[in-house]
Amino acid sequence: PRHTGTRVFVAMMRLGAKERPLGVLVSGYREPRRFGDEDRRVLTNLAHHLAVALDKVRVQAELRSNLQRLQETQAQLMQADKLKALGTLLSGVAHELNNPLSTIRLSIQLVRRTAAMDDALTRRMEVMETASVRASRIIRDLLAFARRQPPERRKVDLNQVVHSTLGLQTSQLELNKIRVVTALTPIPEIWADPHQLQQIVLNLVINA
Repeated sequence: PRHTGTRVFVAMMRLGAKERPLGVLVSGYREPRRFGDEDRRVLTNLAHHLAVALDKVRVQAELRSNLQRLQETQAQLMQADKLKALGTLLSGVAHELNNPLSTIRLSIQLVRRTAAMDDALTRRMEVMETASVRASRIIRDLLAFARRQPPERRKVDLNQVVHSTLGLQTSQLELNKIRVVTALTPIPEIWADPHQLQQIVLNLVINA
């Protein structure tokens, strides 16, 4: 105590539940006092109840933390199931679109080779062929992205991964009137899984 001349007589009792120390209960008196059996019984009983209460608080906090982690894990599993179903849907749609696109491209090439066309029609056919090629490339990238396969590291051109990923988002970017400007410096190939890299870049683009 800070008051000069004041003395405090203290008794300390360990707090513990199930042999686990949780703290110390301190009892003090200003007058000299010898702690008897009744004092020790009261302090022991009080220390026991305090320890049980503190242990319950600790257990409840752990339960809340475990419940939160369980809910987060459940949400992640649900999201993984959604992504798995989306991958299956993308794969089916891409295959269905790939066949008619191949027919369109072959028809355009056949017409360009056999039919007499003026300059305006020739340019129009070139635009159609370019659009078909672009659509086929997007479908190919979708199939690669949706394909369920174990991670596989190989040499990857990171710039090509960025270009193919942006190709998947072209329509969405145009719909939202977003113009993407790339300034990619040529870099050496790296060892990585291209599909995982594509997913990372796609997440960055979507979040941005």
